[in-house]
Amino acid sequence: MLVAGDLCSNVAGLTYSTLNEDRALAQQSILRAAEYPFQRAVFGHGDALPAPAAQHLKDPFANA
Repeated sequence: MLVAGDLCSNVAGLTYSTLNEDRALAQQSILRAAEYPFQRAVFGHGDALPAPAAQHLKDPFANA
């Protein structure tokens, strides 16, 4: 289980948190977190991600 807090949000789909000041650094952080072996992820804002959550987290930010 990844407790992602404000790493990103999943309110209307996965997107960058409105709290970040550096999008490139945010992308690096998200992709780094996605390398851990977790099956579910929860966020400070939005819905949880089901298994395989690590892949669901990685996909939208890999080519952003």
